[in-house]
Amino acid sequence: MSLDLKGLQTFVYHRVCADDAWYPSPYVVTASAFRRQMEFLHSRGYYTPALADVLDGTLAAHNGHRRAFLLTLDDGYLDNFEHALPVLREFGFRAIIFLVADFSRRDNWWDLPDGVPRASLLEPDHIKEMSAHGIEFGSHTLHHPHLPALPDAALREEVVRSRASIEEIVQKPVECFSYPYSDLDNRVRAAVMAAGYRCAFAVNTGPRAFSSDLFEIRRLNVDNGAGWLSLHAKLSGAEKAVLYSWWRGKRSLSSIRARQYHSALREEL
Repeated sequence: MSLDLKGLQTFVYHRVCADDAWYPSPYVVTASAFRRQMEFLHSRGYYTPALADVLDGTLAAHNGHRRAFLLTLDDGYLDNFEHALPVLREFGFRAIIFLVADFSRRDNWWDLPDGVPRASLLEPDHIKEMSAHGIEFGSHTLHHPHLPALPDAALREEVVRSRASIEEIVQKPVECFSYPYSDLDNRVRAAVMAAGYRCAFAVNTGPRAFSSDLFEIRRLNVDNGAGWLSLHAKLSGAEKAVLYSWWRGKRSLSSIRARQYHSALREEL
């Protein structure tokens, strides 16, 4: 029995650190918090389908469960292997990890100027082992830049060469992409599509329904304090509805201000 994609929710995590290594950040959860969250989802009958089944329209009930969600992790931290993978295997969950694919540098160098603590990234051997356990991988570029700021040649290198680097390790097609900082425009979207990806993930941008725009799939961030009430709001679509309305309102206001500015400029001329 195929399932409706309209209610499919997509979660995004980043670091899953040891309990004694946590620091205040919406992008860091402890191993114990992650386990509690996964246990809650499992207890409610949720499962994680393969991305290809979602994209091919063959998403179906799994072991009698008709509740599906997608679990993604951005950047590719080593603690995804150390702390997230054992929990995922315990509950039979898949995940998609979007890798920063410059394998000559294996820590979060893009964060360090902002005072974010240094954290190691996955090495190729970790990626191979995780792939063997059913973890899927996508591209998060080579160097984690703000893509709209790049010239065309550099943009193409970020989306094309990163994909090739990951495919060389996993020996499987890499079909999905995640925009660093959820930062994109029409030129960036076009470059990702031209590179041959089947879909691309943002965070709090894009339409509410998963299948409405496969190159700006909206995800919901899960933080360390997310308990059953927060997870229920995410799974029900309530949180997404609120964030979507805020985003649309912000875009409309920006559009109005831009029109007012250009109108005033024309009057001055």
